[in-house]
Amino acid sequence: MSNTRKARVPMKEQLRLINECRQSGMTDADWWITRGQVLESWDKSSVKRV
Repeated sequence: MSNTRKARVPMKEQLRLINECRQSGMTDADWWITRGQVLESWDKSSVKRV
């Protein structure tokens, strides 16, 4: 069985994405969907840490 887990996103990249989302004026879910990403892949714990 292969490991299907994605590599962890570096903290600087997480912060960049969080700031981009906040500045967009969209909800987290709407912003994430417009990027073509699966909503479940969003790490909500990252947002709480910032």
